[in-house]
Formats: sequence, structure tokens, C-alpha cells
Amino acid sequence: MLTAMARHWVKVKGEHLEGLRAVCRRLEPGKSGLTDKNRQRLRQFDDPHNVRALLTVPARIFARHSTRPVHSARDALEIQNALLVELLLMVPMRIGNLAGLDLDRNILRTRARGKGVVHLFVPGEDVKNGMTIEAELPLETVKLLDFYIEHSRPVLLTHPSSALFPSPSGGSKSRHTLALQIQKFLLRECGLRINVHLFRHIAAKLYLEAHPGAYGLIRLVHGHSSVETTTRSYCGTETAAAMRHFDEHVLRLRGQQPLTLERPRRGSR
Repeated sequence: MLTAMARHWVKVKGEHLEGLRAVCRRLEPGKSGLTDKNRQRLRQFDDPHNVRALLTVPARIFARHSTRPVHSARDALEIQNALLVELLLMVPMRIGNLAGLDLDRNILRTRARGKGVVHLFVPGEDVKNGMTIEAELPLETVKLLDFYIEHSRPVLLTHPSSALFPSPSGGSKSRHTLALQIQKFLLRECGLRINVHLFRHIAAKLYLEAHPGAYGLIRLVHGHSSVETTTRSYCGTETAAAMRHFDEHVLRLRGQQPLTLERPRRGSR
């Protein structure tokens, strides 16, 4: 509060403002765990049917359109939605970075034509926490990306632009527009209520349930500055899965034991 007052009301600048920010950083206790609202939203993914619906929706939309020409803006928009969800599943990023993706700056290819490696790259200066985003896109993702660029994006492009998700008025679509677009698409196709930021939590939940305690990998995926940040955010989300792993271990050990045991002799201890 003091920093906000100093900046916006007193108009403090330079070393004085940075000194106040340094005090805030030293006193910041850090976020601990997910909010109750996000935990509630994540519970829908305790149901395997909902997990399957979300993970397969890009492929289902791609299969629906890949064998026929894309002529209408409605079909092109549906493929765009499939690509948006695919990118959020494979590279869980913030909506600002997703909306700002540019074909020239952020989609890097090892070959101009034919087979090659495709990277999604966002420099740290464009990311909220300053951590660079770089990921080699899976082949399935690249196929959907190329189909969108070749068949769908030209239908939606009304002004010259290198934006991956161009706006009808020029430039890139706003983060607000894309966020609403994705929410409506997932509600219609999957019956799920998901905001864009929840994708980062979904990624952590699904991986930690399969690999309880693997905060180091989630830290790299999310670009956190330290594993402590990841641990504070997600510790406990995989407790039920950890108990399942533990119970399976006990049951496996039980299955290796004979059902009959020798009676101890009298006097033996």
C-alpha cells in the first residue's frame, strides 16, 4: 500500500521508490497454496472423463476439419480455438504471452520447409516474471499449427499482420477477447468451466498426481524463480494421488506374501 501511495500519489521516483520496493520484497511472505476458488475449479479434473475431454478436444476438432477445405470464418475460428487450447496444454503460459504470439518472433523453425523442429520462444523481457519461455513443440501440435496457418488464419486475416492470432481490426487479438473465446469454446465442446490461467494449475495437478513431489519439473514448466515458489503454490494438490501410490505399494507388497504363516513355537519370542 505504501509503495502504491508513493508511486501514484506522492509521485516518488528513482532510488526512493526502489528502496520501498526492496522493503516490500523482504517482507513478502509469499503465496501459500491455491485459493479456495481455484481448488474448487480443479476438482472437476478429479473425474477422468473431464480430463479426457480436455486433453482430446484439439485432436477432435482437427479431425473434424482436416479432411475438408476451410471456407467459413466459423470453421476457421473453431480451429483457432483448438490451437489455443493445444498450446495452453503443451506450453502453459499466461494469456498475455499467448495473445501476443508472433509468427516471426515467437515461432522458430529449423527448416523453412518440410520436416524440422519447431520451437515456441518468448524472451524473458516479454514474460511477467522475466523467465524466458522456450519449448520444442510436439509433432501433433506442429501439425495443428501448420494446418491453422495454412488454411484457417488466411480466412481470419483482414489486415497484413504477423500475429499468430490476428484481430479483425489489425494487430493481435486482445487477451480479454481470447480469454472469453477459449472459455466459451471449452464450455460448448467439453462442458467444462475453465479460465485461461487455470491451465497452469491443471498442468501442475495432472503431472504431480502422476509424479508426487516433482516440484522441480513444474518449476521449470511454469518458469518460477525458485522451487520454493512452486512448492508453496502446489504442495498438497497431489496428496490424494500420493496416498493412492502408497496404497498401491502396500497392496503390491501384500500380494507378494503367502496367505498362510507358520505358527510361532511355544516359548519363542
